[in-house]
Amino acid sequence: MAEQKDYEIPKPLPWEQRANGVSPLPGGYSEYLESLSKICRQVEQDSLSFEQAAAWMQGEFDISEVSSRLRLRFLETAGLINSDDGIMRLKEPLQFWLEGGQKAVVIAIMHSRIKFIGEMLEELRKPKQPKRLQEIASNYGLDWERPTQINMRRGWLESAELITASRTGLELLPDGEKLLERLNISPPIENGSARRSTTSTTVEGEQKETLGSERLPNAEKLASEILESSTDSGNPKRFERAVRDGFQFMGFVAKHLGQSGQTDVLLTAPLGKDDSYRVAVDAKTVGSGSLKDSQVDWETLKEHQEKHSAQYSLLVAPNPTDPRLMQRANKNLIGVMSAEQFADLCLGHESAPLSLVDYKQLFKAYGEIVPTAVEERADQVVRLRKLAVAICRQLPERTDRFGPMSARDVWLSLDKKEAEGFSEDEIQGLLSMLSHPLIGAVYDFGKGQRNCSNRRYVLASSRDTCRRRIELLANDIAAPGQAA
Repeated sequence: MAEQKDYEIPKPLPWEQRANGVSPLPGGYSEYLESLSKICRQVEQDSLSFEQAAAWMQGEFDISEVSSRLRLRFLETAGLINSDDGIMRLKEPLQFWLEGGQKAVVIAIMHSRIKFIGEMLEELRKPKQPKRLQEIASNYGLDWERPTQINMRRGWLESAELITASRTGLELLPDGEKLLERLNISPPIENGSARRSTTSTTVEGEQKETLGSERLPNAEKLASEILESSTDSGNPKRFERAVRDGFQFMGFVAKHLGQSGQTDVLLTAPLGKDDSYRVAVDAKTVGSGSLKDSQVDWETLKEHQEKHSAQYSLLVAPNPTDPRLMQRANKNLIGVMSAEQFADLCLGHESAPLSLVDYKQLFKAYGEIVPTAVEERADQVVRLRKLAVAICRQLPERTDRFGPMSARDVWLSLDKKEAEGFSEDEIQGLLSMLSHPLIGAVYDFGKGQRNCSNRRYVLASSRDTCRRRIELLANDIAAPGQAA
């Protein structure tokens, strides 16, 4: 590998700090690096932000917004691209590859950040089938029910021309052997099957995976699993569990049922005696990637809704765009949501968590669900949060010069873009919230006065102190079985 003589193989992160999951790029197993090259050259040429790069990928590869965002996030996780200053930039070793360096450089970078990349190469010194590699991965603490992650790694290694498929399975090529000579390979974990990176706990009689000590995976992992499992027609329970986990992440009490005569997932929104509501959810996997009307038993869905005393019925499936399907759904008073829409909702909930009252709007529609009201509410939450941050940043500078400020003073001092669409009364409301003793971010000199125009505010705590107060409150609220 003389072409790499000026390139130092990156030192791998400690095993526990390396990521478990790999994402594919558009194209078949032999085309991952071709797609990566297109992405890198576009990013380099136009100095794209993350959002711009995701939009470009969506159009270039004809994939969904969710898919493009997940793939870009993976490229960051894999150490190939970063966006520390808001602009996507290529890591220096990747530049080496684009300028004519060997493809193995890409894999060397990935190996330093992702588990079982070089290790899979090492295991292929003797040819093996993907199913066998999946079994071997458990010796490295990776407990995968299906060989999906092995196949994704195969795509990266095969497109880098380090392995190939033969009658006996996947096998190492000469360039793969050369790269192995330069990599620091982690050995299998002793008693690896007992020391997996995921833990297993029993929930309502079934096995449920959790990551580390987290109750649920983060939004991107959920979204990725929702999309991937929606077309895994050989394992429909997997999609049902992903749907359950997604709604649980959004705040619902979500139970996976899925037995004969029962709905797949039953949602409960516990809003009190008169306002709680239930949703019977049917999660439909389709191997072809597109649900048709002929694949839905509408009468059964209605029976499930009635049996569980649910106010609403929802069908979640990949690409349910069949016009007849939507007509039948509307006629039967059943909402239809695509797997991609659902994945988007999970991603949106991470940046703008909404209430179960807000999400109720999703289920009131029949036929195709258009989440406009939810998206508008999420935008409002994000804008309010940004406005609160702007107020906390403005107050110290302004009050140092002019003394305590009224809501109107604050409103007039804000940048037009920050204050656009907000009234003086809304600014007053935010200031009142920030001055509450529980938050204590600002101090209200006119506390108790009915006339708000007489109330004046200054920043009372450092932003770090405010953050710590909010984190303590959040931790106490979320602590199971523990009073605040």
